[in-house]
Amino acid sequence: MEKQYEYSAKLLSAIQSCFDEDSENHISLSELTEESNLTHFMHALSNMVPAMTYTNFTKQKVNILDFNHIANKLAFQYANKEKEVPSE
Repeated sequence: MEKQYEYSAKLLSAIQSCFDEDSENHISLSELTEESNLTHFMHALSNMVPAMTYTNFTKQKVNILDFNHIANKLAFQYANKEKEVPSE
């Protein structure tokens, strides 16, 4: 299994545990249906957390737009890799 898939599976499992009622980081699904909470959750998950994680690892402070640019470069890099791999 390629590393990015292994990491994706582990991260998804950690995120899914947030919806477990016994988790200390519990997030209620019903809360996400209130007002704009799902939008806030997706913004935190998609933009804020990745930018904070990047800053913590690299010690380079980036805002969410800066990180979005980095993420787009990665998406392009991995999309090109997928084109190079012959289909089975």
